[in-house]
Amino acid sequence: MRPAAAPVRGLGVALGVALLTLLLSGWSAWQWPEWARGLVALVVGTAALAANRWGVPLGTAAPWVAGAVVVAAAQLSPAAADGASAILWMGLLGLVAIAALPLLSRPTRLEWTAVVTGAAVLGVSLGAGGLPGAPSQWPSALQWLLYPLVWMGLSRWLASVEAGQKRWALGPAAVVLLGVGYLGAATVAVAAYDVWAARRTAAAGAHDRAVAEFRQAADLGERFGLAWVQREARLGMALSLEAAGRMQEAGWALGISPSGSVTIAPDAWEGPTGAHLFKSVSCWTNLWLWEGTVAVELRARGRAARDEWPRLQVTLDDQVLGEVEVTSTKEALYTLRGQVRTGRHQLRVALVEGFWSSRGEHRWARLGPVTVRYAEGAQ
Repeated sequence: MRPAAAPVRGLGVALGVALLTLLLSGWSAWQWPEWARGLVALVVGTAALAANRWGVPLGTAAPWVAGAVVVAAAQLSPAAADGASAILWMGLLGLVAIAALPLLSRPTRLEWTAVVTGAAVLGVSLGAGGLPGAPSQWPSALQWLLYPLVWMGLSRWLASVEAGQKRWALGPAAVVLLGVGYLGAATVAVAAYDVWAARRTAAAGAHDRAVAEFRQAADLGERFGLAWVQREARLGMALSLEAAGRMQEAGWALGISPSGSVTIAPDAWEGPTGAHLFKSVSCWTNLWLWEGTVAVELRARGRAARDEWPRLQVTLDDQVLGEVEVTSTKEALYTLRGQVRTGRHQLRVALVEGFWSSRGEHRWARLGPVTVRYAEGAQ
């Protein structure tokens, strides 16, 4: 057995626990990008440590392991999120600096690239914050320099562990990594509890107090980028306002105008080509609606090819509202109806059997303003 086997085994346990913590934090957030980053970090870290058992020096794998840890930790607990997270990150930087910097070696080209890139992003962020009307990015922008420094020190420290140096830093650094991961999990837990408590308050009939609690949960979700918390809190707040008879405020909470309609501008659509549909592509947007019968008033124009006009299929979530044939090069109105529940919905418009030829013969459709209103007020 190689002399380095014992420290490498201890290092594997510490990193495995830390990365698993980050993975669980992302899982509890119910957001695929965060969960995926945690999983990638776990796989990369485990593979790198396993490669060491097969004769690959840990120094070779250290940048990959360090990068996986920093990416996952930064996603789940950003250094600029709050004071506690910033303190943990500074603590981690101090530990890896103490362990790695005394090794006195010139930075590698990869290390220089990472640090210079971080410094450039810091400069751009500060410059953007200095524009008229833009919020200041100081000191939150410092995180972009903090991350590459932590990565550089952690990578060097990992390489030094195999050489039998600085092993005393293993325990403290693992504690800090666990702290960063658990901070992300704790944030999610607090946000989930706030939503649950607000629902209980609303069920008890204290709607005004429930509105305040849902608003608090929504602010926490926005602060930490928890989309599902923002969505559930926004819906709960609107329903509580409706139960309290504050209909206008409830509409504002869902982004619905006093007239009870939602208008989607042509440039507000998401998708490969936006509101210009060709080659059988689609576009979509998310909107909030009250329960009831809605009418989707679609304004569109198109161009025929091979004696066929473009057809558009309109869906609201999984509900197909119908298809319309766009038979004019000038904008025309088409109306479709459907039933919806109170909540957030995805409206999608897809071109059916589009045609595109290199000879200039194209079948396409372009959307104008689209209005979703309740059927009683539909045209």
